[in-house]
Amino acid sequence: MNRLARIGTHLIRTYFPELQQERFIFEIQKGKDWYLLYDPDVPRRIHHIKCEPAYVILPEAILTGGIAHELSHAVRDIPLLKRGTIMALGTKYNTNLKARVADERATDMLVITRGLGHALLASAEWQFETGGKKWKPDFGLHPTEIRAILAQQANGTLKTPSGRYR
Repeated sequence: MNRLARIGTHLIRTYFPELQQERFIFEIQKGKDWYLLYDPDVPRRIHHIKCEPAYVILPEAILTGGIAHELSHAVRDIPLLKRGTIMALGTKYNTNLKARVADERATDMLVITRGLGHALLASAEWQFETGGKKWKPDFGLHPTEIRAILAQQANGTLKTPSGRYR
Protein backbone atom coordinates (compact mmCIF):
# COMPACT_ATOMS: atom_id res chain seq x y z
CA MET A 1 0.00 0.00 0.00
CA ASN A 2 1.52 3.32 -1.04
CA ARG A 3 1.65 6.33 1.29
CA LEU A 4 -1.26 7.98 -0.50
CA ALA A 5 -3.47 4.89 -0.05
CA ARG A 6 -2.42 4.51 3.60
CA ILE A 7 -3.41 8.09 4.45
CA GLY A 8 -6.58 7.92 2.35
CA THR A 9 -7.69 4.64 3.93
CA HIS A 10 -7.09 6.05 7.42
CA LEU A 11 -9.10 9.18 6.60
CA ILE A 12 -12.00 7.12 5.26
CA ARG A 13 -12.06 4.91 8.38
CA THR A 14 -11.73 7.80 10.81
CA TYR A 15 -13.35 10.88 9.26
CA PHE A 16 -15.42 9.69 6.29
CA PRO A 17 -17.10 6.44 7.42
CA GLU A 18 -19.87 6.80 4.82
CA LEU A 19 -17.22 6.15 2.16
CA GLN A 20 -16.21 2.73 3.55
CA GLN A 21 -18.55 0.89 1.18
CA GLU A 22 -17.16 2.70 -1.85
CA ARG A 23 -14.21 1.57 -3.95
CA PHE A 24 -11.26 3.98 -4.01
CA ILE A 25 -8.06 3.75 -5.98
CA PHE A 26 -5.27 6.03 -4.79
CA GLU A 27 -2.74 6.56 -7.55
CA ILE A 28 0.33 8.63 -8.24
CA GLN A 29 0.13 10.33 -11.62
CA LYS A 30 1.68 13.34 -13.30
CA GLY A 31 -0.82 16.21 -13.37
CA LYS A 32 -1.07 19.19 -15.68
CA ASP A 33 -2.46 21.85 -13.34
CA TRP A 34 -3.34 19.96 -10.15
CA TYR A 35 -1.61 18.40 -7.17
CA LEU A 36 -4.51 16.16 -6.17
CA LEU A 37 -7.60 15.27 -8.17
CA TYR A 38 -10.86 13.42 -7.45
CA ASP A 39 -11.89 11.58 -10.60
CA PRO A 40 -14.94 9.29 -10.34
CA ASP A 41 -15.31 6.47 -12.85
CA VAL A 42 -19.09 6.80 -13.06
CA PRO A 43 -20.04 3.59 -14.92
CA ARG A 44 -17.91 1.34 -12.69
CA ARG A 45 -18.51 3.28 -9.43
CA ILE A 46 -14.79 3.53 -8.73
CA HIS A 47 -13.41 6.69 -7.15
CA HIS A 48 -9.89 7.66 -8.19
CA ILE A 49 -7.79 10.00 -6.08
CA LYS A 50 -4.81 11.00 -8.19
CA CYS A 51 -1.72 12.64 -6.72
CA GLU A 52 1.15 14.45 -8.38
CA PRO A 53 4.47 12.63 -7.62
CA ALA A 54 6.11 15.75 -6.14
CA TYR A 55 3.15 16.24 -3.77
CA VAL A 56 3.12 12.71 -2.34
CA ILE A 57 6.53 13.18 -0.67
CA LEU A 58 5.48 16.28 1.31
CA PRO A 59 4.86 16.18 5.08
CA GLU A 60 1.87 14.10 6.12
CA ALA A 61 -0.26 17.05 7.33
CA ILE A 62 -0.06 18.68 3.89
CA LEU A 63 -0.98 15.47 2.09
CA THR A 64 -3.74 14.70 4.62
CA GLY A 65 -5.40 18.07 4.00
CA GLY A 66 -5.33 17.57 0.25
CA ILE A 67 -6.68 14.03 0.38
CA ALA A 68 -9.39 15.09 2.83
CA HIS A 69 -10.47 17.78 0.37
CA GLU A 70 -10.73 15.21 -2.44
CA LEU A 71 -12.63 12.75 -0.21
CA SER A 72 -15.05 15.56 0.64
CA HIS A 73 -15.76 15.89 -3.07
CA ALA A 74 -16.65 12.19 -3.04
CA VAL A 75 -18.97 12.61 -0.04
CA ARG A 76 -20.77 15.42 -1.81
CA ASP A 77 -20.87 13.69 -5.22
CA ILE A 78 -21.93 10.13 -4.30
CA PRO A 79 -25.62 11.04 -3.84
CA LEU A 80 -25.51 12.53 -7.35
CA LEU A 81 -23.90 9.36 -8.69
CA LYS A 82 -26.70 7.30 -7.15
CA ARG A 83 -29.36 9.58 -8.66
CA GLY A 84 -27.62 9.61 -12.02
CA THR A 85 -27.18 13.38 -12.05
CA ILE A 86 -23.39 13.54 -11.67
CA MET A 87 -22.87 14.36 -15.36
CA ALA A 88 -25.04 17.45 -15.04
CA LEU A 89 -22.96 18.57 -12.07
CA GLY A 90 -19.74 17.92 -14.00
CA THR A 91 -20.93 20.05 -16.87
CA LYS A 92 -22.01 22.83 -14.51
CA TYR A 93 -18.73 22.58 -12.56
CA ASN A 94 -16.63 22.79 -15.71
CA THR A 95 -18.55 25.59 -17.41
CA ASN A 96 -19.82 27.80 -14.59
CA LEU A 97 -17.22 29.62 -12.47
CA LYS A 98 -19.78 30.59 -9.81
CA ALA A 99 -20.85 26.95 -9.41
CA ARG A 100 -17.22 25.78 -9.23
CA VAL A 101 -16.36 28.41 -6.59
CA ALA A 102 -19.40 27.41 -4.50
CA ASP A 103 -18.55 23.71 -4.81
CA GLU A 104 -14.89 24.13 -3.81
CA ARG A 105 -15.74 26.37 -0.85
CA ALA A 106 -18.42 23.95 0.39
CA THR A 107 -15.97 21.07 -0.03
CA ASP A 108 -13.40 22.89 2.12
CA MET A 109 -16.05 23.64 4.76
CA LEU A 110 -16.88 19.94 4.91
CA VAL A 111 -13.20 19.17 5.57
CA ILE A 112 -13.19 21.72 8.40
CA THR A 113 -16.42 20.46 9.98
CA ARG A 114 -15.01 16.91 9.91
CA GLY A 115 -12.17 18.08 12.15
CA LEU A 116 -9.46 18.29 9.51
CA GLY A 117 -9.23 22.07 9.19
CA HIS A 118 -5.61 22.26 10.35
CA ALA A 119 -4.57 19.72 7.74
CA LEU A 120 -6.53 21.64 5.09
CA LEU A 121 -4.73 24.81 6.17
CA ALA A 122 -1.33 23.08 5.92
CA SER A 123 -2.19 21.93 2.40
CA ALA A 124 -3.51 25.35 1.31
CA GLU A 125 -0.52 27.18 2.81
CA TRP A 126 1.88 24.89 0.99
CA GLN A 127 0.07 25.19 -2.35
CA PHE A 128 -0.42 28.94 -2.31
CA GLU A 129 2.42 30.21 -0.15
CA THR A 130 5.21 27.71 -0.76
CA GLY A 131 4.27 25.55 -3.74
CA GLY A 132 4.09 28.42 -6.19
CA LYS A 133 0.43 28.04 -7.14
CA LYS A 134 -1.42 31.36 -7.42
CA TRP A 135 -4.70 31.22 -5.49
CA LYS A 136 -7.92 31.76 -7.44
CA PRO A 137 -11.47 31.77 -6.02
CA ASP A 138 -12.30 28.43 -7.65
CA PHE A 139 -9.54 26.70 -5.64
CA GLY A 140 -11.63 26.87 -2.46
CA LEU A 141 -11.03 28.79 0.72
CA HIS A 142 -7.94 31.00 0.94
CA PRO A 143 -5.54 30.16 3.80
CA THR A 144 -6.53 33.44 5.51
CA GLU A 145 -10.19 32.37 5.44
CA ILE A 146 -9.32 28.92 6.78
CA ARG A 147 -7.40 30.49 9.68
CA ALA A 148 -10.39 32.73 10.52
CA ILE A 149 -12.81 29.78 10.37
CA LEU A 150 -10.53 27.70 12.60
CA ALA A 151 -10.41 30.57 15.11
CA GLN A 152 -14.22 30.73 15.09
CA GLN A 153 -14.37 26.96 15.50
CA ALA A 154 -11.96 27.12 18.45
CA ASN A 155 -13.95 29.80 20.29
CA GLY A 156 -17.33 28.23 19.51
CA THR A 157 -18.63 30.97 17.22
CA LEU A 158 -18.50 29.05 13.92
CA LYS A 159 -21.89 28.88 12.26
CA THR A 160 -22.06 26.19 9.61
CA PRO A 161 -24.65 26.44 6.87
CA SER A 162 -27.66 24.18 7.28
CA GLY A 163 -29.10 22.16 4.45
CA ARG A 164 -27.56 21.30 1.12
CA TYR A 165 -24.67 23.14 -0.46
CA ARG A 166 -25.92 22.48 -3.98
